[in-house]
Amino acid sequence: MATGGEVDIRPGNETTVHHITIAPGGSSGWHSHHDGGAFLVMSGTMTTYGLDGEACEGVVVEAGNAYFVPPHPHHPHLVLNQGTEPLELTAVYFNVPKGEPSRLDAEAPAECPADLR
Repeated sequence: MATGGEVDIRPGNETTVHHITIAPGGSSGWHSHHDGGAFLVMSGTMTTYGLDGEACEGVVVEAGNAYFVPPHPHHPHLVLNQGTEPLELTAVYFNVPKGEPSRLDAEAPAECPADLR
C-alpha cells in the first residue's frame, strides 16, 4: 500500500528523517507537522488515525509498505502499535522551518473515543 501526492519543497526549510520504534500497545500521541511527509514501515504494523478521511477511522499499514502524509490533513494524527511486536518505521517530513521541531503536539479530536486519546 502506498498513497501518493505532490511534494513542494520550499527553499530555506529542512527535510528531516527519523527512525521511530513504538512498543506493542504504544502510541505516538496526537500531533501534526508543518507540511507533508512519508512513513516507511520497516517491521510490525502501524495503525494511523486522522491523516485521511474521518479523524477516528484507522488506516493499517503493514511492514514493507509506505504511507504518504498529506501536506494539510484535516485533523492531527495518531500512530498506534496495536500488534504484538515492535513497530519500526522511518518518517520523513518536508518543509520543516529551520530550528523548529518536525512534530507539533496536538489535542485529540473531540469526536474520537477515549481509547484514542
